Amino acid sequence: MLFLGAAACMAADTKPRVVTSFLPIYCWTANVAGDKAQVENLLSSHAEPHEYAFTPGDARKLNSANLVILNGMSLEPWLGAWQRGTPGTEKKLLTISTALNEGQRIGANPHFWLDPQLACAGVSNIAAALVRMDPAHAAAYASNAVSYIARLHQLDADIRSALAGVTNRAIVTYHDAFPYFARRYGLEVVGVVEQVPEVNPTPKYLARLSQTIRARGVRAIFVPPHSASRLARQIAKDLRVPLVDLDTIEAGELTPDAYERAMRANLSALLQTLH
Repeated sequence: MLFLGAAACMAADTKPRVVTSFLPIYCWTANVAGDKAQVENLLSSHAEPHEYAFTPGDARKLNSANLVILNGMSLEPWLGAWQRGTPGTEKKLLTISTALNEGQRIGANPHFWLDPQLACAGVSNIAAALVRMDPAHAAAYASNAVSYIARLHQLDADIRSALAGVTNRAIVTYHDAFPYFARRYGLEVVGVVEQVPEVNPTPKYLARLSQTIRARGVRAIFVPPHSASRLARQIAKDLRVPLVDLDTIEAGELTPDAYERAMRANLSALLQTLH
């Protein structure tokens, strides 16, 4: 059992408070919680977990929560300060990635949420934690989880069916965010512009990447929406390939359906590019 805390005592007229770390986990939790728990995301809609700076206000928000849900796999290193400075955090902490077995993990890459089947496992873990925290509403949490997982299975089936006919399956991304997605749907990530976030690649590495793009007939460089760097623009210009948005879904509008909408937008971008 991943959630280690005892059931919280809830007043009859008080909803339990759940704080999630970033967008996908917020979406998963909000769908399972429904109207039985108050779900709040720690990061704003514009903040990405890699670049986030933890504040004293964040610590107060986490301290007042009944349940805190994280991705893990070093995606939220800034939460270490809260854990070190606050005794007993493990009693209300759920780290989704600890449920992944070695066969599901791809090294230390934390972006497993881009695989809808692994997302389903995350949702199941969230449901179990909510039931443990608030057993009075166990039936509602379980029912909500079943309904949401069915939607994620449909999302997975739609992506699989749509990409089945793609012939050129080689892609290049700006960040190393899509190995789980590629493994699930039979794509091949043949290159990554920025292997380490915020660290510029060497000229030698870029020369090899350019050779790969030409040799494999790569049709675009996929970049996060609204954040194409000067380097990505220059590579695209030199090789005469377009830049195409492919969302890592680390930030965005905090709505329960944001994860599904972003995944379907990514599917559309891939189909338009790889046809």
